[in-house]
Amino acid sequence: MSLGLQDRFGIGPGSVVATDLPNVAEGILLHLACARLGSAIATAKNEDMLRKIPNVKCAVATGETSWLMPDSCILAGSGDMNDMLQYRSSGEGDDILDMDRNEQDSERALGFFNNPKALTHGSALSMGSQMLEHFHMVPRDKVCVSITLYHAFGIGSACSSALLSGAAIVLPAVGGLRGCGVPSQRAEVTLETLEKEQCTLLFADTHTLKALHDNSLREKLNDANLSNLRGGVCKTGSGTEILNDTVELKGVTLATLGKKK
Repeated sequence: MSLGLQDRFGIGPGSVVATDLPNVAEGILLHLACARLGSAIATAKNEDMLRKIPNVKCAVATGETSWLMPDSCILAGSGDMNDMLQYRSSGEGDDILDMDRNEQDSERALGFFNNPKALTHGSALSMGSQMLEHFHMVPRDKVCVSITLYHAFGIGSACSSALLSGAAIVLPAVGGLRGCGVPSQRAEVTLETLEKEQCTLLFADTHTLKALHDNSLREKLNDANLSNLRGGVCKTGSGTEILNDTVELKGVTLATLGKKK
């Protein structure tokens, strides 16, 4: 994907790729591909904010939309996306990226997530390291990421901690890029994923955790086997500090993340 973005769309250091992808594996690959090129991701959640970001060269979109779209667009689920995932350079020799040129520094932009101020690589890795140390994460962990990938909590705290520890990233099929989605649906799919995939850690927001305890899901929650779940984090507000308060899910204590008063 890195080679395709570089060769076909001229994506490189300082470039920005806009996207409205939901939480799918292609979103993780897009993050990693852009990171390798020294470029950044920008979400399509806020159209006004998106217009303020310079150097948006390409979009990876779910379909025709009203938000600002560059001339170059890759439609998810199309032949274009499949071509990008299997891209090989037409030039002679090996497909080699110039990693000396594209090598990351900690202050390079990783993404613009509903904010014209970028989340940097250094900040994302710091958030991931915090979670890795707090939970003593190991490669056998399975991390359920029930929040959008296009947010500091999602790509920083959740995904970076998994990548740093070698743990698996598990993505429930939930929406929510534009707004918070439907908490009850998000909660139901998250619960099913936790049980089916035998996840060991959960990263979710307060809306999802509250919805998990609603009457409509009480029976499913009571019947669910979450014996592999050993911890997790509930995002309760802005900020990246682990708070003193905790929440509970089927007897498992979850830390809370926010800003200390």
